[in-house]
Amino acid sequence: MGACGQRPAGARGPNSMLERIVDILVIIAPIFCVAGVAAVITRFFEVDGKTLATFGLYIFGPCLIYSKLMVLDVPAAEIGRICLCFLLILGALWAVSFLFAMVSRKPAEERNTFYMSTMFFNAINYGFPVCWFAFGDQGLELAVVVAVLSNISSYSLAVYFAARRHHGTRDAVLHIFKLPAMYVVVLAVLCRVGGWMPPATAMRTVDMVGDGAVPLGLLILGIQLARARFHEPKPIILTVLLRLVISPLIAWAAVALLGIEGLPRNVIILQAAMPTAIMMSTFAARFGSDEEFISKSIAWTTLLSVVTVGVIIGLLTG
Repeated sequence: MGACGQRPAGARGPNSMLERIVDILVIIAPIFCVAGVAAVITRFFEVDGKTLATFGLYIFGPCLIYSKLMVLDVPAAEIGRICLCFLLILGALWAVSFLFAMVSRKPAEERNTFYMSTMFFNAINYGFPVCWFAFGDQGLELAVVVAVLSNISSYSLAVYFAARRHHGTRDAVLHIFKLPAMYVVVLAVLCRVGGWMPPATAMRTVDMVGDGAVPLGLLILGIQLARARFHEPKPIILTVLLRLVISPLIAWAAVALLGIEGLPRNVIILQAAMPTAIMMSTFAARFGSDEEFISKSIAWTTLLSVVTVGVIIGLLTG
């Protein structure tokens, strides 16, 4: 948890919506700075985003998952409740996204990309600092649990959606098991249950590589943004509505249904309000999904979340 530093003792959250928005702008500024640099470079040089995406899927992403799983310090019962709630939210998001896709008459080939933009959220490089800012170190610890679950679902269900467009249902399922992420989860669980910790040098290496997963995702996002057209915002409206408004409302209902209260409740709701996951750009580049739609979804939801996340923080902490 040291990446975010220590919250000052007795520090209070901002007292006005303007201060909240300024703080959130400070959090998301690095996202657009890194992606912006990548976009500028892509304008002048030939950049292969698919190669970067391959490195992310097979090296950086799995190291990030293993690193986070090995440092979790949350009671098993609490993890179980959060896991159940997360699955409920994910299922509800799919159902609502499916309904929206049918009502708006989205072609079958566009639905999977739409699901990727609405169901999977930026739980790490946006969710971590926001949860720490709002709820301190204990909130950040719980945010890690949600982020790990989000990563696991991304490397399974989101990979299926990304690959299904060009590879069919059977091959899309097989792609999940061709990636190392799922085996890394099993390895980490076995290590935790067996009480075995890899040598310090090995863990430092894994941590170092895992820390590069988010910056790599931002570079891929920048490459896609450089090639996207932003004069057609209408296709993104449903994504923005689902990801930034309906998703936290679903989370609010899920925690109430399961009787989750206090800090876990607040962290789950806040994480569910995060914009579209940057990792979706990696999957889109690697498996040939609609990269332009995904990159615009990430950009617009991240930009507009400055307001929506500020409002939700106010409701949760006011």
